[in-house]
Amino acid sequence: YPDFTIIKADGETIYWEHMGMMDKEDYREECYKKLQLYFENSIYPPKNLIITVDGESMPFDNQATWRVIEGLLL
Repeated sequence: YPDFTIIKADGETIYWEHMGMMDKEDYREECYKKLQLYFENSIYPPKNLIITVDGESMPFDNQATWRVIEGLLL
């Protein structure tokens, strides 16, 4: 299941997956498997999937996330 499911006014569904522990190898491997399932079901960025990531070595980028939201949702 995605972290968030957004249904736009026009009925289009956007999925949002936040991958928050990418520094952990086992978590990262599970994320790759999940992405594969999305892709197999024609769910991929920027069409209908938002992916955000963070971890100790890659802090969350709030400004980049807002740009994605503005581009896809507003």
